[in-house]
Amino acid sequence: YWHAYDEARSVSLSSVILTERGRPVSCARIVRQMRGLAPLGEPVPDRPTHDSCWAMICDTEPGSRASRLLSGAVAADGCVLLVTITADDLDWARSTWMSIRNHARGR
Repeated sequence: YWHAYDEARSVSLSSVILTERGRPVSCARIVRQMRGLAPLGEPVPDRPTHDSCWAMICDTEPGSRASRLLSGAVAADGCVLLVTITADDLDWARSTWMSIRNHARGR
């Protein structure tokens, strides 16, 4: 888990390892099962890496640092990165989302 914030915006990242019987869950299965869990909101058409990522823009709860949030995920075999970006400046939120890159894990 990683979190950064200032008085007007925040970025939270959580990485999760997904295995079944000791083997990595396929990226295709992660995408298929998780897309249905995405919050209802405005889909973000831009993807920072490839087809295994998605995001939506939604309103935040009253009292949050900002009025809008971008909620997304980036999947790969055996893992998923959950992304939450809160900001009133949606251009900044989209730019931050697009800065995510998928790097192969070392062996």
